[in-house]
Amino acid sequence: MRRSVYEAIGGYAHPELRGSAIDDRDLAVVVKRHGYRLRLYDGRGLVRVQLYCGLPALWRGWRKTIFVGSGGLPFMLAALMGLPLVAVLPFLLPLLLWLARGWWRQHGISAGEALLTSLLTLLPLLVCRCSLNQAPGLPCRQTLTHPLAGLLFMGILAEACWRQLTGQGVDWRGRVYGSSRPASAGPGQPQPALGPTGAERALPTLALTDPRRPASPDAGQRWLPACGHGCRASGR
Repeated sequence: MRRSVYEAIGGYAHPELRGSAIDDRDLAVVVKRHGYRLRLYDGRGLVRVQLYCGLPALWRGWRKTIFVGSGGLPFMLAALMGLPLVAVLPFLLPLLLWLARGWWRQHGISAGEALLTSLLTLLPLLVCRCSLNQAPGLPCRQTLTHPLAGLLFMGILAEACWRQLTGQGVDWRGRVYGSSRPASAGPGQPQPALGPTGAERALPTLALTDPRRPASPDAGQRWLPACGHGCRASGR
């Protein structure tokens, strides 16, 4: 996206983006709605970003993303029921088959058939996970942590479902999204119930376009977003 397009739509001061919890997705929606084009480029080798610093920040960030951008409670419940089938059970299958070895032997199933069943279930998942890890440069051995990541994501998903069912909403960067208790905002819109945290008040405000400030010599070429959790970004 060119800087001129960003300025033409009003940047993040646009009414639809000012309180957005998933601003990158909603920015793309606004750009397309105004008739402009978007292109996706591979930024590896140009920018390195640590998205979240620590488990609490990761939990809150993904909880917000699931709650606001998942498509609603039915989708979240379906994902919560289906995720164990692809994230956890395939890794438990060898253990389950070993524990039930007396049963499948009584039914005429050989050890080779049980082993083949485990391999046919696990190998495609391991190969897929390993290929996905290669894109961000992660070692293939991290594939073995897939079930742990699945359990973690299931926990985040379960909390997001519970907050949706109980109308609590989720808090993010000093706002509450999706809460049914204050009746002032619609679905997916922020409730100004919380003030900014001390860390956020201390952060500098970075803007790509500010008519009150002169553009820097490299404007439009390099910008690094601030993170409310102390995360670091670097560009070259």
